[in-house]
Amino acid sequence: NSVQGLIYSNQKSKASEYLGKFSDLMRKILEASDKKEITVEKEFEMLEMYVSLEKSRFDSDFDYSFSLPNDLDLSRYKIPSMIIQPFVENAIKHGLMHKKGTKELKINAKIIDNYWHFTIEDNGIGRTKSAQINKNLKSHNSFATRAIDTRIELINKIATSKIEIQIEDKISNSNEPLGTKINVLIPVKIV
Repeated sequence: NSVQGLIYSNQKSKASEYLGKFSDLMRKILEASDKKEITVEKEFEMLEMYVSLEKSRFDSDFDYSFSLPNDLDLSRYKIPSMIIQPFVENAIKHGLMHKKGTKELKINAKIIDNYWHFTIEDNGIGRTKSAQINKNLKSHNSFATRAIDTRIELINKIATSKIEIQIEDKISNSNEPLGTKINVLIPVKIV
């Protein structure tokens, strides 16, 4: 959609640059999809590419940040490949896409009690309002959510330490949605 918009507005050099970045991301995704696990470093390289491409779909009102532990060599830690990206995609497509005003996405990673704690937090419209919008869109298909749920279920069947997903709807004192916070807990595995 972004490339199409750039072409229609005759911004050919921007469209070409975007296609180059998109191509790089697709190459990394294809490489990762062939692997059961990848390093945390590689996962976050792909996330950075993905979010920066998504940012170009918004006006200047979309900000994002990554917070990773500075004291760890992230190339030494493995997690299931492409496990964080579907949650980030949902935060952008369902939480932030329909929000008016400043849109914020924060992705944090830290280790607590031998588990990676990956937090994806947005200040979007919230899950209830998003569900209402998606209900009205007949073409909506929650494939990503079903796929990641099934994948985590399969991983947990054979794992001794389980992956956990915690979802928190952020609500104001006046019961207004303030966004969503997802915690993905993954057992630490060192290469």
